[in-house]
Amino acid sequence: MAVDTEPDDINLEDFFNHPCPTVITLALLLLEVYFETPFDILAQKFNVKLGTNAQPSAFTKYMDVDLVFQACRAEIPQNSQFYLAITNCLDPNVWQGEDGDQLDNLTLRTRIYREIILPLETELSQAYSSIPIEDLDKFAQGLNFGMLGQLKHSPHADSQGSVMNGQGSAFSDSQQPSPVPDLQQDLPIHGFSNRNNLSDPRLDMQAYPHSAYTVGILCALPLELRAVRALFDTEHNMPTRMRGDSNTYALGTMGQHMIVAACLPSGEYGTNAAADAASNMRRTYHELEFCLLVGIGGGAPSPETDIRLGDVVVSHPTSTSSGVIQYDRGKEYEGNTFQLTGSLQGPPRCLRTAISALRSNPDLSSNSLHPYLEDITRCIPYSSTTDYSHPGQENDHLFKAVCSTCLALGECIDAESHVQRRARRPTDQPEIHYGLIASGNRVLKDAAARDRWAKEHGILCFEMEAAGVMNTLPCLVIRGICDYADSYKNKRWQNYAAATAASYAKLLLRHTASSSIEWNTTARIGDKSSLRIYTNGEEPQAKRQRA
Repeated sequence: MAVDTEPDDINLEDFFNHPCPTVITLALLLLEVYFETPFDILAQKFNVKLGTNAQPSAFTKYMDVDLVFQACRAEIPQNSQFYLAITNCLDPNVWQGEDGDQLDNLTLRTRIYREIILPLETELSQAYSSIPIEDLDKFAQGLNFGMLGQLKHSPHADSQGSVMNGQGSAFSDSQQPSPVPDLQQDLPIHGFSNRNNLSDPRLDMQAYPHSAYTVGILCALPLELRAVRALFDTEHNMPTRMRGDSNTYALGTMGQHMIVAACLPSGEYGTNAAADAASNMRRTYHELEFCLLVGIGGGAPSPETDIRLGDVVVSHPTSTSSGVIQYDRGKEYEGNTFQLTGSLQGPPRCLRTAISALRSNPDLSSNSLHPYLEDITRCIPYSSTTDYSHPGQENDHLFKAVCSTCLALGECIDAESHVQRRARRPTDQPEIHYGLIASGNRVLKDAAARDRWAKEHGILCFEMEAAGVMNTLPCLVIRGICDYADSYKNKRWQNYAAATAASYAKLLLRHTASSSIEWNTTARIGDKSSLRIYTNGEEPQAKRQRA
């Protein structure tokens, strides 16, 4: 049955109302700050007729601010975070639930930070990259706002510049934010680029504030960090270096997570160097929820666990251990008895639940790491030192404990007689093992000691950094097996082992929920097209368009 609706019965506020009037006021203030002009004068400058009500309703105020913004937005660089903040203020869909319902107080506060405050923080970080963030308030006291009331920008202002320049402004021409890539060509679905080369300048994004990063990755060797960076979906520019932090960071995204990665200083290894790097990372990136220790280690095969070179070992708690033991810390008694002392923190609950989800997934392929391994080999240019491909099972040799004659000579006189015969695997795909990892400040090259630790404590892997980090940052240890912790260790498998560890790290992060405050960035081209990059991989409902 048709319903005859008279025009007088239609209330426009039912169609164009804004669910959060407070942010409308914020948008108004941001426009005044940017143009250094009171709002009513700004409307006159751009020939916008404001509502005539003596006491305007929230609807009228929303319409006024939106109309002024539509008239003057060409003067604001559309690739700036300032433009993004104002746009988010005026978008009603940002401030309501999926079904159009009102947001609760906690969700509203989270949205305000994510959609407005964080972009503004980013803009400030870019503009004052040479000024420590703790000094910004002091610096702001010297800004000159004496030109308030005068329209600062000409109608032909450069639309690609930073959001503020000139006297009394926030940003100079030499401190412009990095341009956003050509979104129509370089950003496919969900905003992540298809990477062909780590040095591709199109992949560089704007610098985000330290508070945007929630996941840390720590590596001991450059070859390990190279594999991790090859799996970044996007890479970010560096924000300001914090005073006293000697780390150099690589920043980017993996799926929905904002990642900060670092490598130990060249030539430094062990728990002390790792502890120092982790402390610096936590101090600078204070919102980190957990850290992944990603790299290579020495495997400890046993009759119960058939570990091969290239496999991945992940630290996992047992009834008596947190998943990592410091095997060189303890008390040694007569009779060659050694008692471990001290304790290390276990991995955070969110990672343990993610591991459970990963291991229980019936749809997970047996070669689940293969796509990431292909990404690494495709991304990193091939050379004799950067070959991340599988070295071949024919080069995987597990030796028995060296005989006394070989020890006396310092070399093996009959290596073939010491090789343990194992069945060849049907494929080269790495397997993933979960269990105890031994960490210490020494390199283990002793098959007999390896086998003893494996038998008495159930050790699957040996490495040198985790014990220095576990009590500094909540972390999980992920090691690709590059040797068997014996006197035959060599570097042939290091690159591939680093690649398998990095691949598992990304696989795990895809099964790990991100923090409640998720970063997203919006970039728009012109007046009609828009692209929103959602870190959770979900598209919102279609936005209502104004008539």
